[in-house]
Formats: sequence, structure tokens, C-alpha cells
Amino acid sequence: MYILIGFSNYLDSAEIQSVRPYDSARLLNDVRLRLNNSDPLRKVMIHDCSMNRPKNSIIICKDGVYYLSNKTVGYIVKQLNGATPEDDKAKDK
Repeated sequence: MYILIGFSNYLDSAEIQSVRPYDSARLLNDVRLRLNNSDPLRKVMIHDCSMNRPKNSIIICKDGVYYLSNKTVGYIVKQLNGATPEDDKAKDK
């Protein structure tokens, strides 16, 4: 099952390892270090799916790729539990 993570970007739910809030200082530091690190062995691929909107969550996949999303953790978890975006009347931003 593919889930919407923001602005026509979808991920296979079987590939998702964890979903974390973007306000976690440890994760923010990890993303910053991986973006700025010149060591190719320590770099990971980071996809920004927020279209320059405020980032609310980081989705970490089993292959180590990070996805930055404007969707909240709760919204993504609802989708992982089988809810469709149309089920949420108060569309999560």
C-alpha cells in the first residue's frame, strides 16, 4: 500500500521503518550532519517532499533514505493504519 507523504509524493508502507516528528533535536542534528558531511560513507539520501512548506515529520525507510514531509506524524500513522486521506475531514497540513 502506498501512502501520501506530501504534494503527490507517495511511499510504499512496507518500506517505512519509522516516522518521527521533525522537531526532534537529535534528528535535526543528524540530518544537518549528513547533509554537510563530506565523507561519502556517512551521507544518506534525503528527499524534501514538503515543497518548501514547514516540515513536520521525517520518514526513515529501511534502506536508510530520509523523507522530509509537511504532513504530521499523526496523519502518516493514520494512513499506515489503513485510513485514506479522504477519511480525514480536517485535512492535515
